Amino acid sequence: MKKKITIVLLLAVFATLLVSVKKVLLFKWNDGIVQVRNLYKYTGGGIDVLVLGSSHVFNDVNTQTLFDEYGIAAYVLAGSGQPFWNSYVYLKEALKTQKPKLVVLEGLSSSLEYLHADHGGIVKNNFGLKNGLLKFKSVLVSAPKHKRDDYLFGYRLYHSRYKELTAQDREDFYQKGRFRDNKGFFTAPKTEKQTRPELSVTETTETLPLNKKHQKYFLKIMETCKKENIPVLVFVSPYVINKNIQKHFNSLERLAKDLSVKFINYNRSGKYDEIGLDFSKDFMDFAHLNHSGSVKLSKSLGAYIKNNFSVPDRRGDKEYVSWEISSKILKNESVNENIRKADNTDDFIKNIKENKGIKLYINTISSTREIVGKGFFKKLGANGTALKDGRLYGFDNGALTELSGNKINWRHVAGLFDEKIIFEQKRAYSDKLSAVNSLFYNGKEYIDDKNGTYIVAYDTVSREVVAVRQIVCKKDGKECVLELVKK
Repeated sequence: MKKKITIVLLLAVFATLLVSVKKVLLFKWNDGIVQVRNLYKYTGGGIDVLVLGSSHVFNDVNTQTLFDEYGIAAYVLAGSGQPFWNSYVYLKEALKTQKPKLVVLEGLSSSLEYLHADHGGIVKNNFGLKNGLLKFKSVLVSAPKHKRDDYLFGYRLYHSRYKELTAQDREDFYQKGRFRDNKGFFTAPKTEKQTRPELSVTETTETLPLNKKHQKYFLKIMETCKKENIPVLVFVSPYVINKNIQKHFNSLERLAKDLSVKFINYNRSGKYDEIGLDFSKDFMDFAHLNHSGSVKLSKSLGAYIKNNFSVPDRRGDKEYVSWEISSKILKNESVNENIRKADNTDDFIKNIKENKGIKLYINTISSTREIVGKGFFKKLGANGTALKDGRLYGFDNGALTELSGNKINWRHVAGLFDEKIIFEQKRAYSDKLSAVNSLFYNGKEYIDDKNGTYIVAYDTVSREVVAVRQIVCKKDGKECVLELVKK
């Protein structure tokens, strides 16, 4: 009996360790896997608009714009290059916990010819799903027969990932930054000039039929939504299409109309003009919109949804506070990027002030009077007259607070969401009084020059350190010139 109990306990320990290891080794890509994982974690009011599709959705359909402009609580449940059979599975998985008032389906899959995606596409559209019958069926339809075992038993693909593990593989990593309360949309700051498709491409009325497998699962999505009494909007996102792709979209439009499903093709010349799309400024690459393009598309899409479907305005609703948080994070992403890129003190201050959620840790090592005299702290909105050398201050919501105390030697540990910043000053007497300052964060010592002031900018909403900078007073003759140094 004791032997049996021991075996059972050992098996239980092994199973627990296996699950823990799997959590660490799981793929954590934000182009298909994170979207599903965050859906499982979501608590709050119900998702009103469920958006399904490929990267044309998670790059182009801006959930911040939809919420800020129209109060639409939309969730993007998509994967890279997602074919209709994976959109169907994602829909079925979402319907286990959600009852959306509208399903929006992006139609790129209608132009695809393959019967199975490549390795990355199979992983990104399946490995976010919980183990179960639906995932099993999804892998069967997604992967070719001779490779199904690898995708059904993912440990074969996970085992080598231990060499690639980074901070992103911590479970709490996905509770901060652009992942915190994310609704499936990931903005792209990159801009790449594109050539607008010619009228012969955008206005063709010719058709090419959908691949039979893609059409089969498109119809299954429509049937499921009809059974659940959920209206559907099908659309195709704007990009640099060719004539054959447009012919497939024309077939999809006819198919949607035969089913009395509303359809928008944003790859018509009139639609480009209607939303003000600029092919020289609004694209990340030939296939995807950047942030400015996503805002333009989403304003148009949101207006259409509000005018044609019954979707409530959730702004101010306490159950939808996570959408408010997600909106703030997305809104500040470009601001935070500008903080990181700032190469002078004026630009640094300007962008710091644009993000209301930024908290500053200000370590005044030396030259504080000169830095105050050049108006740095005044421009920041802080009263610098009381600042002294060798002190640590916090600056948050316009309030300046001393954190180091009136001591010669001091140490302050700033607790962040999942990490700590340690500030310290030690003074010692030898021939003269000397001070050693330390700013230790994320395994790195940042103070390598005891001149000027060190500043840590922490975004309290996204829960991430945005930048660490040194402000130095450089002498140009007798004049002090402030210099911003990236650390």
